[in-house]
Amino acid sequence: MNLYLVRHGDAVSESVDPSRPLSDDGMHDVAEIAAFMMAAGVSVDEIWYSTKLRAKQTAELLAEAVPYNNIIERQGLAPNNEVELIASEIEALQENVMLVGHLPFLESLASYLLTGSTDKQVIDFEQGGVVCLKKFDAGWSITWMMLPEFISHCVEEV
Repeated sequence: MNLYLVRHGDAVSESVDPSRPLSDDGMHDVAEIAAFMMAAGVSVDEIWYSTKLRAKQTAELLAEAVPYNNIIERQGLAPNNEVELIASEIEALQENVMLVGHLPFLESLASYLLTGSTDKQVIDFEQGGVVCLKKFDAGWSITWMMLPEFISHCVEEV
């Protein structure tokens, strides 16, 4: 089972729009990550996203590029939610899942799955970035990580 943890793209400030939709840069960065994931052959059974607009927009952009069966808005994925309930649900799954959310939730979830504790920061999530965790019999490991800035840098070099 692969678990793809995605931090939403850059959003406009609350003073510009209280619902905080993705900014133009955020949409661009997520589109680049989506193209990367499509080229890498990523597919998932479900895409889960938080109830916040920026996470929904990120999930929808990813869903345009990554084959999936269900896309689901989920409670419990907000920035300051506890991770144990979602982690328990993830542990019981056999399917590939993409989870689109926020900080500090994603950092705490990754830490919990990888180390058993939410207190250790093992991944530095950037906006629009994705981390692939793989579940083995003995636990979880980081398979790969991609950030929009890496893709932009590679495109500029070519």
